[in-house]
Amino acid sequence: MFFKIPIKKKIQRLVKAIKCFYYFKNPFTLIKFYNGSFIKGKSIRVKPRKGNIFFVARSGDFWLINKIMNNKKVTVCFDSKKNRNYIIEDNIYLRQGTSDTFIYQEIFIDECYKEAVDQLTKDSIVIDIGAHIGLFSLYCSPKCKRVFAYEAHPLNYDLLLKNIESRAAENVNPYNFAVWSFSDKEVQISNDSKGQTGEYTINTNNNNNKMFSQKGFQAKTITLKDIFTQNNLDFCDLLKIDIEGAEYSVLLSTPDTVFAKINCIYLEYHSDLGNRYTVTDLMYFLKNKNFTIKTNEIKNSHGLLYAQKNVDKL
Repeated sequence: MFFKIPIKKKIQRLVKAIKCFYYFKNPFTLIKFYNGSFIKGKSIRVKPRKGNIFFVARSGDFWLINKIMNNKKVTVCFDSKKNRNYIIEDNIYLRQGTSDTFIYQEIFIDECYKEAVDQLTKDSIVIDIGAHIGLFSLYCSPKCKRVFAYEAHPLNYDLLLKNIESRAAENVNPYNFAVWSFSDKEVQISNDSKGQTGEYTINTNNNNNKMFSQKGFQAKTITLKDIFTQNNLDFCDLLKIDIEGAEYSVLLSTPDTVFAKINCIYLEYHSDLGNRYTVTDLMYFLKNKNFTIKTNEIKNSHGLLYAQKNVDKL
């Protein structure tokens, strides 16, 4: 197999392997990591020869390994009260061995939202639905007037508050709600063992106004319409959505009066939780709401979609 690899890639791999021996105490682990020989979701211990030990969990964490190889420091800390190891990057706390570091790379290093955020001004209003630990909100914060950040997961929300304080982002308003197709109900949200992600269940108990699943946590719901109403918003320059497949229920239940107030929508689309709609259906829906879809070709059930209000047709 090795002999079938082009000579340029062989040299690159050799250089990378030499660097692993030079910069790390566990070079063989790092070489396997670079070659993709790791179990998805399993944390890998990184032992720099200089600096503190830390953990990575996926191939998107190469940026942390590369920092060490570029003679830069990875800052880590341990919160004894929460029994949690953090990596601190630009005064943002990232949970080690979770998707936090990968999402940080997407937003702050790869700048996947740059096209939309570059259009913001000091007077712009941003709504962040599925704020997670606040990375997108903090990315927007210096470039706009105010960010309204909504996150349902209590662990994510707790770290969202910590990061807002750490970055002194006073223009980010956090809310612990699950944005959904109805308000003032409680939903049960299933989550993985590390509390990184979640998805809305669809089993409803109409007697007590709650939705249940076998595991997870409860969160109170709010609609997009009520977000505008409760915050007295007449306009939203950028609406970002990343809610694990619940985007269909949220958007398809939103009235035209709200869409008239939204200039841009940037959403990470997933498979519809109810398996009723596709991303093509969602694109067609937004086009009918006077948005022009500006995104790459849709190739699967997960990706980014950018919708810009078509001012020529207003």
